[in-house]
Amino acid sequence: MPEPRRASCYDLRVAQHQVLQSPYFIIRVDDADRIVQIRRTSEPFPHLSAVHTGWKSVIDTCNQIGRVGRSLLLDMRLAPARNDPEFEKTVTALLPAVHAGFLRNAVLAKLAVGALQIRRLAKSDGIERLITSSEDEALRYLKEVL
Repeated sequence: MPEPRRASCYDLRVAQHQVLQSPYFIIRVDDADRIVQIRRTSEPFPHLSAVHTGWKSVIDTCNQIGRVGRSLLLDMRLAPARNDPEFEKTVTALLPAVHAGFLRNAVLAKLAVGALQIRRLAKSDGIERLITSSEDEALRYLKEVL
């Protein structure tokens, strides 16, 4: 008998629905697990105003769907690498508003260098995050509070 296929957190289930799709982000809400899943796409931001507009749409969407009683999974594994000073300044100003108000926050990074950049950008905002490359580890962490 074949082994059952192991589900990923992105498998569509009845309790999961998409609330935003843009060139830069896809946001799904899993009502059963109370997890908001933000996936950064591989589309590069063409200029700094797109960085601000893109992240602002994420913040506004999270505000609309509600953060109370939910956890956040931010998947940055497909995000194009970028570390110019103006980009980092813009993102550092917006990150607290992305993560604030959720019960728990986990960030998926593909490479160690990406995880280091996320830690560096987030170190001053006081918001606790699990930063990992393991989706399973992130989901276990987020579900501990449920």
